[in-house]
Amino acid sequence: CPLQATTLGLTGAASIGACSCSKGYYLNAQLATCASCPLPATRFYCPGGVTADNIETTCKGLDAVSQGGWWIALPATDAPVVYEACSVRGACVGGCGECRDGHSGPLCAMCISGWSRDFFTIVSHCSECPNQLKLAALHGGTLLGLAVFLFVCYFCTNHSLHGKLRGEGDEERSRFVPAMKMLMTFLSVWGVYGLQADLRETWAESTEGDSAVQASEDEAAAIDAFRGSPAYFENYVSAARSVLLISVAGQKVDCWFSGKQLSPLYVYTLVAFLVPVAVLFFLFAAFNLVFLTRRNRPPASKRLFLIVTGTSWRDVFGQKLTAAFGQILSAFLLFWVPGATTYFIAALQCMSLASGERVQVFDTTVSCGGRSYSNATQVALPGMFLWTFGCPIFFFLAMLFHVRSLEERRWLLIFAFLNDFYRPKFFWWESLRLLFVSTLICVAVSPFPIGRPSFLTILLALYGSVFAVARPYVEETRPPWVLIQKSKKGKGLKIGRSLQLRELLMWIDLALAFQVDSVRISLTSGLRRRAMEVLVVVLFSLGQLLLVVWVLWELGRAIRRHFRRKKRQAEKEDFSGEQDLLPVVDLDRDDSEEMLSHKFLLRDEQFFADAIRLSPFPEEALAQTVTFMQAENLSASDVYAAADFLFEQGHIEPQGQTLYVTVPRIATMYSDLTYDISTTDEFREEMKKLLRRVAAKLKLHNLVGARLAVAKQIRTNCRIVGGKGAGARRRRSRRRTETGDETQWEKLLGGETSADVQLRWLHMRMHPDDASSARTRAEFALIFPSAKPVCFQEDLNPPEEPSEKAEPGLFERLGNAIFGEETSEEPHLPPHLQDPLNVRLHPIPATDII
Repeated sequence: CPLQATTLGLTGAASIGACSCSKGYYLNAQLATCASCPLPATRFYCPGGVTADNIETTCKGLDAVSQGGWWIALPATDAPVVYEACSVRGACVGGCGECRDGHSGPLCAMCISGWSRDFFTIVSHCSECPNQLKLAALHGGTLLGLAVFLFVCYFCTNHSLHGKLRGEGDEERSRFVPAMKMLMTFLSVWGVYGLQADLRETWAESTEGDSAVQASEDEAAAIDAFRGSPAYFENYVSAARSVLLISVAGQKVDCWFSGKQLSPLYVYTLVAFLVPVAVLFFLFAAFNLVFLTRRNRPPASKRLFLIVTGTSWRDVFGQKLTAAFGQILSAFLLFWVPGATTYFIAALQCMSLASGERVQVFDTTVSCGGRSYSNATQVALPGMFLWTFGCPIFFFLAMLFHVRSLEERRWLLIFAFLNDFYRPKFFWWESLRLLFVSTLICVAVSPFPIGRPSFLTILLALYGSVFAVARPYVEETRPPWVLIQKSKKGKGLKIGRSLQLRELLMWIDLALAFQVDSVRISLTSGLRRRAMEVLVVVLFSLGQLLLVVWVLWELGRAIRRHFRRKKRQAEKEDFSGEQDLLPVVDLDRDDSEEMLSHKFLLRDEQFFADAIRLSPFPEEALAQTVTFMQAENLSASDVYAAADFLFEQGHIEPQGQTLYVTVPRIATMYSDLTYDISTTDEFREEMKKLLRRVAAKLKLHNLVGARLAVAKQIRTNCRIVGGKGAGARRRRSRRRTETGDETQWEKLLGGETSADVQLRWLHMRMHPDDASSARTRAEFALIFPSAKPVCFQEDLNPPEEPSEKAEPGLFERLGNAIFGEETSEEPHLPPHLQDPLNVRLHPIPATDII
């Protein structure tokens, strides 16, 4: 026998197989030497007093391994007598390489045909596959749950973005999107912890040089190696792993292929690769089918809107479906990529057995370099490039090439789930976060030196620091939660509610949990180690609980706001000035012009067309004229009262020039008995028809509708109240005092009594040709002394449009996205072309300004 070996008192031994090495060594029959037990000592165990010839009879009496947790390949004639720690606790029973029912293969890590498990979870054992009906029910339930999840994400995202388009601030909108993405990120990092968590006690108690120790200490260490952590902690780690694995392994898809010679890990990898392809194809086909069947069938409630805006239903419906497709696909990929990455990176990992054979870490029946391993890698590598790293890069490039248009309605809705609530320069932050989570998974699954939790802690701390410095979210002014009311002598305790603070606290919580786990591993068995385990559970559970409550709160808030808005829309409007400019007509008829005919004269229509056209802001002037038709007293020629009424209705930018010419004209037409009009309501309807024809002639349909919508928002949100009642009477009294009991119109007409005013008005009505442009200008200057001279709008020289700038290249866009884009000041418009509310092209900012 070689050194460190004896025959254990056996006389007449004829082969080296009868030689037994000392504890901590194993017999290398080829070299005829006793070699040191492989390292680390927590994975390999070399008992003393056994030989290749007697191991099959003496293994049952080895107390160090008889309690299970260790595996050895028998017969051991060609393999060293070395026990290996099983990767699945409880799968190995006894000391002779026996496996639990349903388990098989090296380290008892695999399941026999007709049995299945997730192949990752430490405390999971193989179980019989359910029948095909139960499998179909499991898949159907999962698909239903996924559909509900995607619908909720789409509903809340769409609701929040439309609130933004209606003028709601970021503080008022539902923040379901950032809350859900934070929860998904937290659960993914929790799953990373489950993948790399170490539950064996002796990893802290043993060292690399413990392979040659005293017999009693060595046996005690081997027994202690699988004494493990408490059951609740093992189950908690198992639940953490299931977060990343439930999407594929939890479906038991390998049960469909149990009768074939396929590696379960290969099946999982293939499913992880193909499911996004199938979902993408299904969504594309479903949305195209819906578009083809509904493209020429606009709903009745939308027909009036389409007529007013002159928009094609195909375009509106197509943009709506495109936005829904982008939001749903983004939510699905953010959900799917972390779990799929786990299988892709796991299919590439190998380890060495005591016999020297290299096998897959998570499928020990597959030899690295064999056909099954090649099949798995041929799927895993494209999956890594296409999904793990391809999705973040695709998201980044897609938004980069539309960076100039991300604030437009179309692209804002498409990239809503990825870009909402981020500052414009940080549109790429979601791609960075997804890439970071994928990197954590690769580090956790790949073989890594001892101290992996510490390294993951460093990565989490670095990312949290970068997040704190970058501050990618928009600035918020939400009031904080007041926990303790501020007293006169002390300060109150407040907690901020900004998105920046919430996500920063999330990363701090995750980094602390990983750091506590590093401390747990470094401690020996005892009270302190149990305390660290409890603290790990508390830190992870607290973060999960807070994020889940936040997501449910934002979901409930979005649902409540949705139904409240529906209820308000169903109620009868107390003000009909927001009615569309065109009547409800049949789209199949061509007699819309006939329906727009009115009972007034053609010169009346031409008068209003000229008055609106000469206004500095024609669309606002026409909108105010439409709104003024709802005034109670149309026979009064009081411009100030008209301005008060319009201000009450939300038109905070009264068009004085237009009011000066239209209000008296409306009063004149209202008092004229020659028209075939008998009631006030009929007069209003005929005037609306006239104004519709004016809008059609000036091509102001959609602009006027936008102005009316702005006025409604301002009136609703700001609760504007004009001068009514006593306030109006005080102003009229003050004017009479200042003007000598003469109204502006009395001063203008030169009359001293009401009869004189009426007589002069009648003369102007009967002889309109006497009016001249000079007199009109003088009258206008008398009413509005501070007004500028009236000028024709077509005489103005609009500023030259800037020449189109060439589209930047890829590297220039990349530089602009990282370092910011150089902005050039736009030329200022002349005062008569400026729009103080900035709503000429977009009706929303007016509410923000107010």
